[in-house]
Amino acid sequence: MVEGMKRRERERIMDEVQKEITREKDALLQAERNKLQAERDEMERLQEIMAENQRKIEEQHRLELQERQKQDALRLLEVQRRQEAELERQQREEAEQQEKIKQLQSEREGVLNRGKKLSFGLKKSGGLF
Repeated sequence: MVEGMKRRERERIMDEVQKEITREKDALLQAERNKLQAERDEMERLQEIMAENQRKIEEQHRLELQERQKQDALRLLEVQRRQEAELERQQREEAEQQEKIKQLQSEREGVLNRGKKLSFGLKKSGGLF
């Protein structure tokens, strides 16, 4: 009977030891699973941050491109305005030159017409010579 009690005590102790080993093993496995999950969560968080940073970079590039295009368009408009102003100035100068030419031609014709009238007047009067 003592043998039986010793054997049962040993079995109980062995059973408790086995249960303790199992609990420790399960705790270690759970800790490892928790660690892996935390690493996965951290990796996902970092990937989200990197994706957000990439979106911000792309948005910044897009905004910079838009600003450059806007500045280019403004420069183009300024060049077009200058060209139009230069064309208008040239047209005004040409119109002024044409007007001067007309005035000179008109004055010349007036002088020629007066000269004809004078010469006709001399002939009619018989002239001095």
